[in-house]
Amino acid sequence: MGACRRMYLPPVRTVTLGVAEPHPLSVDVIERAVVRARRAGDTIGAAGYEVQTLRLSTRPVFDDMAAWEALAIVDYARDLQGMLDRFGFGFCSLGPARANVAEGTIVDVLVSNPALSCTVELATESFGIRTGAARSAARIMRRLAEETEEGFGNSGSPSWPAPLLDARSFPPPITAGRPVCRSAYREPGSWPRR
Repeated sequence: MGACRRMYLPPVRTVTLGVAEPHPLSVDVIERAVVRARRAGDTIGAAGYEVQTLRLSTRPVFDDMAAWEALAIVDYARDLQGMLDRFGFGFCSLGPARANVAEGTIVDVLVSNPALSCTVELATESFGIRTGAARSAARIMRRLAEETEEGFGNSGSPSWPAPLLDARSFPPPITAGRPVCRSAYREPGSWPRR
């Protein structure tokens, strides 16, 4: 018989640790989260898998800090970036931005803070697809691509490469959450038209 071949183990794209504490996050919370994420990555790596990235995912920053002024949120994002830099951690999602969050605030939070990313809520089961939010997301991604080094400011959302987006053209490609998709298949034609 021939020698045993080692079984191929696919790489693990990312290990993401959720952070349940509300914003603003303290340095102690970030440090504990980073330690736990690294421990999880090391455990998976010890099992023979290549772990490509480690990430943190927080509660929605714009929900937790809704009463804060935009400039204070931008300052907090800079502080959070500093905490992540301190611990050598490169990826942190700030959760979804709802349709009521100002485009400029989202861009200002992300443009100078390369470890930070967020998603934009484009559809809900209650309201269906929100075309205005999709256009807003396209404008945000365009600005991030234009205002960040080598256009990498939109790297949190690889499914919409910014160079291909034009905020004036619609519809951009949309990926909706499972409840919205399920609703669409269950009730054909039930989503509002623009």
